[in-house]
Amino acid sequence: TLGLPASPSAVPRARSGHSVANMSRLLSLQTYHPQSLLHDKFLNKGTAFTAVEREELGVRGLMPPRAETLERQAEREILHVRGEPSALHKYTYLMGLYGRNRTLFFRVLHDNLVELLPIVYTPTVGEACQK
Repeated sequence: TLGLPASPSAVPRARSGHSVANMSRLLSLQTYHPQSLLHDKFLNKGTAFTAVEREELGVRGLMPPRAETLERQAEREILHVRGEPSALHKYTYLMGLYGRNRTLFFRVLHDNLVELLPIVYTPTVGEACQK
């Protein structure tokens, strides 16, 4: 398993933005099932888990075999968002992503902030509340 650093400033970050310490805590506590990791919206990286991470976390075989970078996943997701017919549909799609994979949601939002801010903030949120 991965060792925990002595101080928070020494926490290494994976390319996905997840700290290795968080993954290590999961491994050391042994209180999770591999499927639980994939359903955890804060720790799930989708297909961005590397082959080594998949083996260490026991999720090999539970997802498509090909690993993708977070960047590639974000590119695919923004294409889905742009394909939605209205701002309300885009909002609904993004909230689904938010519920499944927070890391990917915030990457898509970060990379497309000017385009998506009106959708995840007012006026689209107001419209969603009315409907």
